[in-house]
This record gives sequence, C-alpha cells and structure tokens, in this order.
Amino acid sequence: MKKFFYTNSIAVAGASSTKNKLANFVISNLVEIGYQGEIFAIGTNRGEIFGKPIFISIKEIPKPVDLLVIVVPSDFVPGLLADAGEAGIKRVVIISAGFNELGGKGDLLAKQLKEIAVRFSIRFIGPNCQGVICASTRACVSFSPFSMEHVRHGRVSIITQSGSIGWIGTSYLSHEIEGISKVASIGNKLDIDELELLEYFIGDKETKIIVLYLESFSDGRKLFELCRHSPKPIIVFKSNISGKESELALSHTLALASDDRVVDAALAQAGVLRAFRFKDVIDMCKALSLPAAKGNNFAVMASSGGMAIIGGDTALRESLNLEPFSKSLIQRIGQMGNWTLHNITNPLDVGGIFQNSNILDIIDAILSNEKIDGVALSVFGTGPPMYELGPYEIIDGVENISRKHHKPIAMTIVCDPCFITEIKNQTDFTIFDTMEDAVCALSNLWKYQRMAVRVRSPYQDTELGRIEAEKIFSEITENKTADNGLMALRLAKAYGIACEIPEFAADLDEARLKAVKIGYPLVMKISSPDISHKTDVGGVKINIKNENELEQIFIEIMDEVKHRAGSARIHGVMLQKMVSGGMELIFGGRCDQDFGPVVMLGMGGIFVETLKDVVFRLAPICCEEAHEMIEELKGVALLKGVRGQKPLDVSTLANALERFSILLHDFPEISEIDLNPVKVLGDGNGLIIVDGRLKIDGSRSDTIR
Repeated sequence: MKKFFYTNSIAVAGASSTKNKLANFVISNLVEIGYQGEIFAIGTNRGEIFGKPIFISIKEIPKPVDLLVIVVPSDFVPGLLADAGEAGIKRVVIISAGFNELGGKGDLLAKQLKEIAVRFSIRFIGPNCQGVICASTRACVSFSPFSMEHVRHGRVSIITQSGSIGWIGTSYLSHEIEGISKVASIGNKLDIDELELLEYFIGDKETKIIVLYLESFSDGRKLFELCRHSPKPIIVFKSNISGKESELALSHTLALASDDRVVDAALAQAGVLRAFRFKDVIDMCKALSLPAAKGNNFAVMASSGGMAIIGGDTALRESLNLEPFSKSLIQRIGQMGNWTLHNITNPLDVGGIFQNSNILDIIDAILSNEKIDGVALSVFGTGPPMYELGPYEIIDGVENISRKHHKPIAMTIVCDPCFITEIKNQTDFTIFDTMEDAVCALSNLWKYQRMAVRVRSPYQDTELGRIEAEKIFSEITENKTADNGLMALRLAKAYGIACEIPEFAADLDEARLKAVKIGYPLVMKISSPDISHKTDVGGVKINIKNENELEQIFIEIMDEVKHRAGSARIHGVMLQKMVSGGMELIFGGRCDQDFGPVVMLGMGGIFVETLKDVVFRLAPICCEEAHEMIEELKGVALLKGVRGQKPLDVSTLANALERFSILLHDFPEISEIDLNPVKVLGDGNGLIIVDGRLKIDGSRSDTIR
C-alpha cells in the first residue's frame, strides 16, 4: 500500500493540451499543491500541459514510474493497464468509470482488468473513484479541485466509497485543527478494498484517526476483527441502511435483525464510533483531538443561561452525568463573581460575570475537582467593553487549563459565523460550532474511551458440546423431517444450557404413556416440520393436569391445526413438563451475510416482536459482553427485581448466553435459531429453555469451522 502514497514519480494517462480533460485536473492538483516528485503526462496527441510534455505511450516515459493514474474512457483502460504491466509499473489508480457498476459490457471490462492485474502482479485502486491523497508528500491524485489550504497535513486518514465524501472531508478537516494524513477513494473495490487500506492505516505512523465511509462491506467479519484490535480510534459512516427484513422469516431473530441493527451492534462491539451524518464525522474527529475522558461526569458552563440549559438538555439526551458541585467548590466559585451561592449549579450560567478573566478561574476550579472529568464550555466571541480578555486570550487560557488538568474542554464560541471561521484559522485549539456539538463531543470521547479499555475474558471451553452437537447435526442431515424445535433444544443442551427436552408421541396411546413418564402438569405442542409458529395455529396447550384433559386436548389440537394449517404435515405431538414461574426472555441467532454468526437477546415470550426489546452482538461473545447485552435491555430492571420482587439469576443467564453464542460460532450452518421462551428463575435457581426453532443451511458448514 505504501507506494500508493509515498511515490517518487506519478504518470497521468488521459491528458490533453487542447481539451478540458479530467486528467488535466489531476495534473493541476499535483502542480498546485506542490508534489515534489516527477510528473508525467500521457495522452493521444503530443503537446504540453503545465510545462510538462505529453507522451503518447507509457513506453516513451524515460524514467521509472511509481504510480500510474488512468483517466480515459473505459474501453481503453485494459490496454493501458497491460502497457503499465509491460513497463513494470506495479501500482495503478483507475479513476475511469464504466465498469461493473453498470453491468453488461462493464462487467466484461472489469473481468479483463482483474485478469491483467493478476498477470502482471499489479495492484490497483478503483475503478470509478476519485483517487488518493497523501498530505505529507503533497501527492493529490484527484480530479476534484484542490488548493494548498484544502490539503492541510494532519492526523486523519479517510477510506471512502464515495469520491465526494473524500473531497469534502479533506476540505472540512483541513479547515479544522485535525487536518488530513491520507485519503483513498476506493470506488468499485475491484482489487484493493477497505480492508487492505484499513490494515495499512492501522500500521501507518502518520495516521492517528481513521475514517471509513462505506455503502457496502467486502467482508464484515474481517472488518470487525481489524477494528476490534486497532490501537487507533476508527469512525465508520455507513450509509445505505435500509433493512432487508423478511416478512416470511422463520424466526423472530430474522424478523427483528435488520441489516443495519447488526451493523450497529458489530461496530459498537468492535469499539468503533459510528456516524450517521457527515457532520458527525467531523465532530468525532475533533472530539478525539481532546484529552481522554477518564469518566462520565461532566460540567456544562456558558456565558448565557440559554446555552447552559441547552447544554444540560443535550447532556441528558447523551446519558452524560452532570456531577453536582461540592460545597467547597461552590464556595470557591462564589468568591469569583457577583452572585448568590444558590445560583452556582451544574449547568452553570456565568453570564453575569463581566470580568471574563474570572471565567478561566472558574473552569480551573471546576476541573480541580477530582469527580469532574471534563467541561462543555460556551463563551461570547465579543462582549461589552469591560471584558478584559478577547477570544484568543480566552482560548489560550482554556487550552492551558485543559493541559494542566489532563481533562477535555469542549469549547464553542457564540459570535458571527464568519468570525468563527477566522478564529479556527488562527488557533490550534479545537473549537466546536454549537453547544450541542460540544456536549456530544464529550459523549463520543467518553464512549470511545470506555470501549477502548473494555476487559474481555477468554471464552468458555465447550469442546465436549461441539462433539455432541456434531452428532445432532448428523441426525438432522439424515432425517430431513426431524422436529426443528426439538433439535434446537438438544443443541442448546449439548452446550451446557438447561433445557426441558420434550418427548414425542405419534398418537394418543403413545401420548398417554409419555405423560405418565414425564408427570403432570404437562404442555402439549403439535409436531410438524411445516409449522414454525405453533401458537398461531392453535398448536400449543398448557397446564394439562390429568389423563382426561390430555385426551380431550390431543383431539382439540389435531382438529384445530388441521383446520388452520391444513396442508402441513403432522407427525404427532410433543409433551413437556409444565415449567411455571420465571421471566421469559429469548435467545436468537442468525448467520448474517456480511458479519457471519449473530447472537440476539431479548425480552421474550409471545411479545418479542411487539416489544422489540432486543440486543445484538457478533458471536461468539465472552462473559463480560453477555452482561453488557443484559444491561442494554430496556427491561433489565425487571431482572434485577422491582416493587418487592426478588432478583433473577442474571449470572446464569449471562453464562448461558455466552455458551449459546459459541454454538452459533461453531456451527455457521445455523441460518436461524430461536430459543423462546428462556425462563429465568430466581437468583441461584438458574434458567430453563422450553421451546425453540431451527433452520439449517448446509452450504455454510465449512465457512468458519
């Protein structure tokens, strides 16, 4: 990857001395921004551009070429790529469009590019992209117009599927303190994709923050692993978020797990900050330039009551804790202004202090408090004549205080927007546009810090469970009509999860015998490979107390199911011991097309799709991640005990969820599975699973194992 950014010579194909070609803009950028290496122009006619002679073929260039940039009609690209290979050029950027994004002839051209690249060991970025940028070498290989101030050398590297996002991102970040290290517009990702570039940027010394704009994933699971082990902060702006939910989903899990919910869970699990707006990307980069937040306790301070209130409201929405000021801090602040002590609160309105040098003393006092981890600050850029300090002096003071306490101060200045731009250009301290942005910056800073230091314990040893599960999968393969609910429970039990395994009865006589073996009260369920949601067709009856009820209910179930699902194959019934009490949850799993095995936890029973209180992670998860999933449920308070109710066995729940996730990882051929309900009993009494659903896709059996 290095030769795409650190080059001694660049050749641009598609140049013209008489026509306004895109290739000319690429050469213009290289010249204007100050690229120090050799620049060669290639075109169909001889001439000159920006003082450079135009060669009519690659073979004419008298010196070695490190990087070739192709900006010609798509029909001519394969020939140029082959010429590059014969000339020994190993790195190419193909800006030209008209390939697999169009289909038809474009697909054939794309195939040719890949074949030529393999033949000559060429690596290329594109096609259908805007190129690459390396700020430190002033190599701006893009047709979008840039100038020196548009490419400020900084800490952020961008990988983008959209050329315009790379262009505008470079411009915005170059006007902020962060600046740009590198940009790669990957276009169709025909050869080099986001994964190779991400791996390179993670190891690149100049890159401190990585931004990805993606519309699709080349390999979601590999992206997850790279992000999870990255020592650098990563921001992902993922668009194209419409879910592909199936109304015909076998399981609750598939119906609830839209593609974007899985993306959201995977990125958070990997420690990635996810942006949903372009502005979020810029503000997150700015937030990550601040000192680390050691905790979630912050103060909001503003030179206006309205701004203080807005900051407080934003902190509430972002789940930040506004730490109450201690008595000693209130007394200390009270000596710095003309106000009554009861007005000294968090958020703090300092609008009545006209000696604005006191503002710095107040910030210093607040950050001296060990319980406060940072401050969101809003001050006026201009003020009354009695203001002692101008905005630049305030900024310098704030920067010194932040450095002194090693704590973040997210600062915004209230003034004319044009003056804000001027201030940003004149200072090296990060300035946010609004109070909301400043508070959100602290939230993102703390979110990243919390994710970066998470402890992850080793996964449980489930080798014996895997061996037993392989036997069960062999049974499923041999018996295509096996009851999928029974098999789901047997797989879970093989992995050490407590399950009430049902007994099969083909007819009423066998049902009587099995009932005596199990004992009353009982649950009876229809057994059919064609019926997934048994309750919907009257196929579940509970609390059967004796043989008379058993006989009556057996007949009722058969009649009702035949009436409501007449075409379904009915094998008989399943009988289970009636399990009373406990709270009903659901374990779910699916094999996502981008990320592989996904585990779901939710509030369960028959209301799972109504309440939609569910949480997702990529499988497998460790014990800590299982507890995190439990804490993220909206109904978690019910598990801990409310209104005099005793707490439930959360520890066993987490243990079982971890084991279930390992089952999903070990057997990616499980395309869908629900364990529902998972009855969680009182603390120390464990849990028990009483029903399940399972769908197998044998084509995936060797994808991970």
